[in-house]
Amino acid sequence: MDPHRYFLMVARLKMLSPPLSIFALCLMLPVGLYGQTMPTVQQSEFRQQWVGEQVDQIPLGGILSPGSSLGSVVGSLQTPDQVKREVDASLTSLNAPPAFSVKPAMTVGWQVANYGVQTGTNSSSGPQSSAFAAPTIAFLYDRDHGAWTISSGYSGGFKYYANPNYTGAGSGSSRNPFSLTAFLRAILEMDRYSFSFTVNGSAGNGYDSTSGSYNIQTTTSLGTDFKYNLSESWNLDATAGYSFANATGSSATPNNSTSSMFAALAAGFDYSPKTHFRYTLSLGQSLQNLQQGTVTAGGPPLQSNTAQKQTYAQELNTVKYDFTDKLVVDLGLGVRYLSDNVTNSSSAYTGLLPSWTAGVGYTPTSKISIRLATGMQASDVVPEFNLSLNWNPREKTMFVLGLSQTEGFANSVAGQYIVSRGVNMGITQQLQSNLQFSITVGYATQNYLNLSNTTASGQSQSTSQLPSNLLTSIANLVWNIRDWVSLVNSLTYSSGLETGGSSTVSNNKGGSSYNNNNVQYTYSISLNFAF
Repeated sequence: MDPHRYFLMVARLKMLSPPLSIFALCLMLPVGLYGQTMPTVQQSEFRQQWVGEQVDQIPLGGILSPGSSLGSVVGSLQTPDQVKREVDASLTSLNAPPAFSVKPAMTVGWQVANYGVQTGTNSSSGPQSSAFAAPTIAFLYDRDHGAWTISSGYSGGFKYYANPNYTGAGSGSSRNPFSLTAFLRAILEMDRYSFSFTVNGSAGNGYDSTSGSYNIQTTTSLGTDFKYNLSESWNLDATAGYSFANATGSSATPNNSTSSMFAALAAGFDYSPKTHFRYTLSLGQSLQNLQQGTVTAGGPPLQSNTAQKQTYAQELNTVKYDFTDKLVVDLGLGVRYLSDNVTNSSSAYTGLLPSWTAGVGYTPTSKISIRLATGMQASDVVPEFNLSLNWNPREKTMFVLGLSQTEGFANSVAGQYIVSRGVNMGITQQLQSNLQFSITVGYATQNYLNLSNTTASGQSQSTSQLPSNLLTSIANLVWNIRDWVSLVNSLTYSSGLETGGSSTVSNNKGGSSYNNNNVQYTYSISLNFAF
């Protein structure tokens, strides 16, 4: 797809609230075009209070998928029929914007929460409210320089609540949400080879359901891909990637980080126009670093810094078969060797293990597309799973559904993976030419899988008080009064939050007290000005 289309679509999203804008972008994009998944329920909840455009969510490909150190579980499953539709649309329906654009904006409004006032060490659970203002700005660039295509973007947003005691978005450093996002991508296309490099990142605050705390998170990921065509049938492909996530600002995450990296070399053979073989060798690591003093729910602080690591080497054989222009199947089987330095590690997650992948891409009509990807590879300890469904029953109605199972090192519990299973659903309906309604709903369960036979010194294995399941939803009614101003009514629901929105110590073990039954409702009405 032409990168110009992304920028125009992002521009049309204007100042919608973050979960809606992310979902709206996913609705517009073809499933399977790139090896990215939709945002998880946890990601959407964390960014729920962010304002402005989140350019790091623009799916430009080559970016590591959440929870997998090898990126996407399977390769691109876009069908030839899907390619043709996207090319036709890019040529006929949208005009390319200028190479460089600056988009400042301002939102002013009023927000009400069912609980949300913090005075000293006391909090109230009754309905409270505050006026707010949210300035944002975005810079976008996209231009061809000879054989190179350079795309980049930067955005920043800040939401200020006038009531100094209002804690609808947390307390302390979390009370006024901020966000910074950026990306850069360079692509070189030549007759026999191609090269791409992508880096993106974000920083901001919110409620982190994986640690049960409000914190500040900084994430970055980069990927590079080099392909060379030896002949009409043979090609070589070298890829590498790195991802990093750091969380600070709470007793559960004082300065904790997780990261992963990989490098892979592959040889591909096109046996026929329908049959494609691929052999891949890869190396990689997943790492966890927790700071001394980290507090888990129901346990004492971590007595010392801990560093856990998993390392793997893998070979994978895959075959991709185009049954028709509408149906593509991808299957892979191989072997991997997994080792770690996890304290007293369990032998069930180390040694020589099988690796496998499976995927299906299906576009029965121009209005519906389905993509399924699953597999167990790299440092996975449970199978990963992604199912995406895009359905456009009519021109003014869009529906998206996503199911997933992801995994990775926890950011607050030493030597343990967090396994998350979730479902995301979004519906957008154009009621009139200038009136749009949308609703998104997400539900997730999460549990911890201990990679060792014991836990780190001074840290309890008990994580039962952390949110084991969460439900989030957001409904929006947007009235586009003019091209530069819109009125937005927004109603949100979040479960599993900590009472009062702060990480206060409230039990005799020094941990934080959480209640999965704590539910927050917020309603806001705002005017969004796009300059």
